[in-house]
Amino acid sequence: MSAGTTQFLDLPSVIDLDSMDNVREWLIHAMDEGDVELNAAPVQRVATNALLMLISASQTAAKFDVKFVISEPSETFTEAVERLGLSETFSNFRKGN
Repeated sequence: MSAGTTQFLDLPSVIDLDSMDNVREWLIHAMDEGDVELNAAPVQRVATNALLMLISASQTAAKFDVKFVISEPSETFTEAVERLGLSETFSNFRKGN
């Protein structure tokens, strides 16, 4: 991984396994360019598997010393994280923490 500028992506309004395929591909390339910031403001519906993939992506980023943050989580996104008991995990890479 190389140091570079931060790559930004707005998450889709529905983050499920189908939409996360595109996000995963984007992340692979973005992490080669530098740090990553995902804007979760547009999220209206989220699948558990998608949240688990984001946790995995954060762990991969950490291995390669790439900053990985999620910014502006929507109420829906935040509620899903809390409902699944993942608040502490997500607080590790939520922007502003």
